[in-house]
Amino acid sequence: MSFRILTEQTGIFESAVSIGVLKMESGFAFIDSGVEDSAVKKALQSIGDGWGAFKAILNTHAHADHIGGNAWSIRNRGVKTYGPEGEAHYIEHPDLEPHFLFGCAPIPELMNKFYCAKASDVHHRLRPGSFELEDRKLNLIDLKGHSPGMLGVITEEGLFHVADAIMPESLVTKHKLMFVHNLGEHLETLERVAGLAASGYLLSHGGYLEKVDTLIDLNRSVLLEVNDLIFTLAAEGAEDTTIHAGLCQRLGMVENPGQYYLNHTAVRAHLKYLKDLGKLDLIWDQGRLLWVPVSA
Repeated sequence: MSFRILTEQTGIFESAVSIGVLKMESGFAFIDSGVEDSAVKKALQSIGDGWGAFKAILNTHAHADHIGGNAWSIRNRGVKTYGPEGEAHYIEHPDLEPHFLFGCAPIPELMNKFYCAKASDVHHRLRPGSFELEDRKLNLIDLKGHSPGMLGVITEEGLFHVADAIMPESLVTKHKLMFVHNLGEHLETLERVAGLAASGYLLSHGGYLEKVDTLIDLNRSVLLEVNDLIFTLAAEGAEDTTIHAGLCQRLGMVENPGQYYLNHTAVRAHLKYLKDLGKLDLIWDQGRLLWVPVSA
């Protein structure tokens, strides 16, 4: 874990969940705040006093590993927080994420820091487009797909914080089943990122990279590979839980309860995408809802 200065005005604290750093006239802002209080504390210790006072947090999206340090930062440093308009409610009410994953009052295994951050206010709601943070002129990019309203940040120097839009090779090749909320939108986001010029890229789960073309291709190909596999597992008609089990066997996935419900959301996102494409449909069969291929 270390603070890496990329330009005079932009840096990154590289960690399991990296934190972008924007120098401003009055101090500096973080892009995301990590999974817990200690993530912010370590980042602040690494940055030191050279960039002034800690003033703000820009959250790219509402997942717990990106907002976990918000509450401590507001309470102890008086920072102002900014978040996507469409996800602000989830940042202010993070217990909705485990409800979202489980579908009702969640099991205790979903009520930890990886799925349920501490609640924090969102002082300013953000939309895609030009945005000024004191003297910084930023461009906020629509990156929805991984989550409903995720935003990326492009700085004046052309550095592009892509949040969770792109996963590093180590995670893609190891896990294959990447979390997505809407696969169709996520594939469109990959195309959007590939089409935007940038001088460098800050990945939340991969640190700083100068180029991402090959990595975008890898992300896309693995997403479609898994999508094809899920389609194959539905060939004879199957419930989503059966398809999930088959995917675990094919990919060698071992899950605890929290990981199961996180991954099951991703499996259903793939199934929805196949339904949107007209490749799968749903039929009712004696108390079971089966995903079946659509006849040609």
